[in-house]
Amino acid sequence: AGMNRYQNDNPSSTHCFRNSSIPIRSSKLSSLTFFTRYPVPGTQYPLPSNLFMIDQLKRIFLFNPDEPLIFTRLFFWGFFLVVLVFYSILYKRKTSRNIYLWLVSLFFYYKTGGLFLLILIFTTVVDFFIGKAIFNARSQSGKKAWLAVSLVLTLSILAFFKYDIFFTETINALLGTHFEVINHGASWSNLFLGTHFDIGKLLPPVGISFFTFQTISYVIDVYRGQVKPVTRLGDYGFFVSFF
Repeated sequence: AGMNRYQNDNPSSTHCFRNSSIPIRSSKLSSLTFFTRYPVPGTQYPLPSNLFMIDQLKRIFLFNPDEPLIFTRLFFWGFFLVVLVFYSILYKRKTSRNIYLWLVSLFFYYKTGGLFLLILIFTTVVDFFIGKAIFNARSQSGKKAWLAVSLVLTLSILAFFKYDIFFTETINALLGTHFEVINHGASWSNLFLGTHFDIGKLLPPVGISFFTFQTISYVIDVYRGQVKPVTRLGDYGFFVSFF
């Protein structure tokens, strides 16, 4: 309707075409661009430069389940090159180097596993402080208690994500119940972040077995007195999550 009124008011204009599929710029309204009411299916128009930059930044820094950061993607090798460049600057500074490698490892994990990154951080922080608690415990029973806390926490998380369907189906078969696996994390993400994850599936986090047994081995070595606990969280985080 707006196009028709413009043509009626400006009969001499040759810049407006009814049902055209290309952007049209009026000579009198040069700051406006008229787009088709019926665009050609499948046609993609270029984004403004600022929106294009925002879109590219989102692709670089936000998790996309359809584009994980794996070794066969060109993005990984670009990421790896950037990591090496800054590593060459920091490699002589041990503390800064380890913290830097820990942070880029967390970014790598986030780009591969999304919000499962929180489980990796949780496991790392908990066992870092439990290692200190075991070392500082005055009695053998105190050391054993802290070791038990670590094992129960880390192995429970591992069992929950790896064997949830097996346990649910086994209980249903034995007791005649009808329990279902519900991914509450996916449900909350769909509710608050607008995602569309299937709440009936609970996929295990990437590398959960690796970093779980990595932290368990550390805690056990501290318990046995084979190693002393590390003093800096950045060093321990680097040990657990180095990509």
